[in-house]
Amino acid sequence: MSEKEQLRTAHVLFMDIVGFSKLYTNEQLKVKSTLNEIVKNCLSDEKLIKLDTGDGMAIAFLENPESPLLTAQKIAPKVKKKGIPLRIGMHTGHVYLTEDINKQRNIIGGGINIAQRVMDCGDTGHILASKVYAEGLSEVKKEYEKLFHYLGRFEVKHGVIVEIYH
Repeated sequence: MSEKEQLRTAHVLFMDIVGFSKLYTNEQLKVKSTLNEIVKNCLSDEKLIKLDTGDGMAIAFLENPESPLLTAQKIAPKVKKKGIPLRIGMHTGHVYLTEDINKQRNIIGGGINIAQRVMDCGDTGHILASKVYAEGLSEVKKEYEKLFHYLGRFEVKHGVIVEIYH
């Protein structure tokens, strides 16, 4: 295994624009450009991997577990103000660092897959977290314990069950 293919724990923020594919192509370009600019201005300087998904993006934070939450809290009011229907999911899990077809840093594994499934359970304006993410942060600060509220168990792609917090 090369140095590029190391198993890591990542704190993943996954987001997409609800209804993106129903927009005209020129509207998709405008909305995605605006989202990109907002997110870029909300990111910290820490070690991370940014992945474009067409209608959104995934950001894997490799250091601070608070970063997905803090970043989501910065992004949410800005996209709401711009009228961008965004939904967000967060999860902490294992990933492999790898290289994509364009020789860019990428990640694969359950850490990013579950983050997407958590996000898929949401709708416009939702910031959702997996049980792993919510319980992990709830041990850090009292304000986080009060922030997360259990929504229940949801069956997602491939019959996987995820426990979701809002």
